[in-house]
Amino acid sequence: MQFDQQHLDSGSPQQAYWHLGYLTALHDVLNLIKDGTERKWDKANSSPSVDPDE
Repeated sequence: MQFDQQHLDSGSPQQAYWHLGYLTALHDVLNLIKDGTERKWDKANSSPSVDPDE
């Protein structure tokens, strides 16, 4: 079985597409980590008598 390895060719459109996908996934993961950290901090430091939906 032969696999498509054109994303390894320097300067190819396939390499640019692969890097864009990788960068997008990395950005998404970093946002998930950031959002999770903020949520934990907000829960730890919020008053139980305050309802954020009101």
